[in-house]
Amino acid sequence: MRHATILGAIAALGMSSAALAAQGVDYTFVEGGYTYGEQAGGLMDGNGYRIAASLELPANLIVAASYRHMNYSGLPDMKATSAGLGYKWVLGDSFDIISSISYERNELFGNHETGLGLQLGMRGRVTDKVQLSASLGYVDADFPRHSFAVSAGARRYFSNPALSVALDVYKGTLWGFTNGDETLFTLSVRYDFGKLFH
Repeated sequence: MRHATILGAIAALGMSSAALAAQGVDYTFVEGGYTYGEQAGGLMDGNGYRIAASLELPANLIVAASYRHMNYSGLPDMKATSAGLGYKWVLGDSFDIISSISYERNELFGNHETGLGLQLGMRGRVTDKVQLSASLGYVDADFPRHSFAVSAGARRYFSNPALSVALDVYKGTLWGFTNGDETLFTLSVRYDFGKLFH
């Protein structure tokens, strides 16, 4: 009986690993969601939305873009656009390290500021239905301010493996037109297309 239990546990782990490997980490998707934000340690709050898309190319290259629209009390709408190119280092069937460079643009008061973004992050499946992510980011803006940011998120997949929901938390120093810090909480829905290029 004991040997049967052990063999059953080994078989279950094997199937779980196979499922994990089959799912992997996806980089070709579209997503959108609601964002709640706080500035200056919670003295000002607001909400908005974020949309994003990503495409995995051959040779472990990834192109990605996002747009965020926020409305804070007492301020005009803030718009943030990002577009960049990344590279993934595959460290296993379900864990990757990603580095990227991006063009960043913030809009406020009818004006805009642009900058160059650098990011280093990781994504990994801890089960066949749960993926965790974390990253560090830096923006070098044309206005003499710089921004550092950290982010972390958890994603839950459903029986339909193409659909998932996530909660992501972002905290960074504001750059461009305003001073202080910003914390964002985004609840999003994603549709994965799988690997389009092999």
